[in-house]
Amino acid sequence: MNIVMFGASGMIGMYLVDELLSHGHSVIAAGRNMQAGVYFKQRRVPYFQVDVSKTADFHMLPKKNIDVVIHLAAIMPATMKGSFPHKYFEINTLGTLNVLEYCKNCGV
Repeated sequence: MNIVMFGASGMIGMYLVDELLSHGHSVIAAGRNMQAGVYFKQRRVPYFQVDVSKTADFHMLPKKNIDVVIHLAAIMPATMKGSFPHKYFEINTLGTLNVLEYCKNCGV
C-alpha cells in the first residue's frame, strides 16, 4: 500500500511511519520540520517539506499510485508561546481543506 502522511515529522507521525514500514507499506512523509529529513532518509522514506496551509507546497508531491493519505498535520497552542488564532486557523482548518483537495486530485 502506498501512503502519503502529512504531519510525519511530529512525534506521532514518526512512530506511525515506523509502524507502517514494519508492516511492509510504502510511505511518503510530509512535514514542516526539515531536520526530520535525516530521520526519514535513514529509513529510505521520501520526505517533502510541506506546510499544509500553503497550496503551492502540494505541487511537489506525487499524485499517482497513492492508496491512502494520513493527515496528522496540526498546530497546538501548547507548542507555541502566545496566542496566534490566525495561524491555528490557517494550519488546522485551511490545511485540512488543502489535504482534502490533494486527496481529491489523487483519487483517494
